[in-house]
Amino acid sequence: MRMVFQSRGTEVDDILNEINRQAIFFRYSNGGITFSGGEATAQPEFLEELAKRLYDENISMALESCGLFELDRLLPVLRKMD
Repeated sequence: MRMVFQSRGTEVDDILNEINRQAIFFRYSNGGITFSGGEATAQPEFLEELAKRLYDENISMALESCGLFELDRLLPVLRKMD
């Protein structure tokens, strides 16, 4: 799965690799990931895959949104958020 960001594609694995480089921060600070900016819900498949992988790695997540999305479509993702 690929998301286009500023004329370049970003893979879920690329984001996870960057997050894993900072894993010690997440372990010791109780920090997490916030999906925001550019309306993360506009890329529901990408958001779903990334949220699933972060959830499996026990990383806390939050979502900032304008709220204009199909609730039924994103409910499985929202249930993974803190």
